[in-house]
Amino acid sequence: MIGALGYSEYLQRRTLPLLRALNHASSHVWVGTTHTTGTEHHPDVELVPRSALLGNDAIDCVYISSATGQHFDDCRAALDAGKKVLVEKPVCLTTAELDVLHTTARDNGLAVFECLSYPYHPAWEIYHRRIRAHQWDGPVCVTATFCIPTRPHTDFRMRPGHGGSHADLGTYCLDALHRLGAGVDGLLLQPGSLTGASTDIEGSAVGCGEIGGMPATYTAEWGFGDRYANRVTVSDESTAIEIDRVFSLPPDHNAQIRARRAEKTVTTLVPAENATQLCLSAGLARISAQGASGVLGANSIRRRVAALESMNRAGATDD
Repeated sequence: MIGALGYSEYLQRRTLPLLRALNHASSHVWVGTTHTTGTEHHPDVELVPRSALLGNDAIDCVYISSATGQHFDDCRAALDAGKKVLVEKPVCLTTAELDVLHTTARDNGLAVFECLSYPYHPAWEIYHRRIRAHQWDGPVCVTATFCIPTRPHTDFRMRPGHGGSHADLGTYCLDALHRLGAGVDGLLLQPGSLTGASTDIEGSAVGCGEIGGMPATYTAEWGFGDRYANRVTVSDESTAIEIDRVFSLPPDHNAQIRARRAEKTVTTLVPAENATQLCLSAGLARISAQGASGVLGANSIRRRVAALESMNRAGATDD
């Protein structure tokens, strides 16, 4: 049975129905939190102290949905309690934390899976194949942008110790660049915009790589500000192929992939899918596989965490 640590807005809005379905025999989901009283919750949720959830032998897997700066402590506590782990991105904020989790999981014969869901949407798979198959005419530019309106001051992402927009949005951007061929190790990260032209860009990255035998420049920008931007674009001097809302596509929305060439735009619609559900199902299968142990995909995650680590600010944590 799957339980959860942390009662986040994302858990309530997107993940709880999926956890209930995965639990099959039980319609209730145990959620371990420090706020067990005075918190409104769905009738199918049972809020319990963290220690009670971790001590429940019927729960063999824990979904970590606490504030980002709490992920490391909650993952380690779940592993020490003998539980497999599904954790919202990013799994942690530092490479030192990642190394501890990887070693602890392997020593206990358990696995940790980071739930970064966007690559599991069929639209990303289609987009990725199209980028790889396209015959580019010259040098290629790859851009990833993720900006959302500033969060309320009560949002944990606005408080020190949780990585801010770098952990929340930069994680997506760097992962996308890496999947499209960027060497994350070689990306240069800096606070603010690459050009200084935008005031709502809090972090950016630039690097080099190759796509289809052509040299490629990779850039990313992210931040909390006044606008919403959520897209990945790959282009040369004659063609641009873009996927919109790539990082957080609502499960009831069709995805759009647009190819522009010579002032003509061709739009491909990809039917709606629930990327979170696809990701959770894949993650549960992987951590349950015989012999699975450690933080799955640790090498790729480590490169991304290392790149963002200098941008993350230390501070107090809570959920």
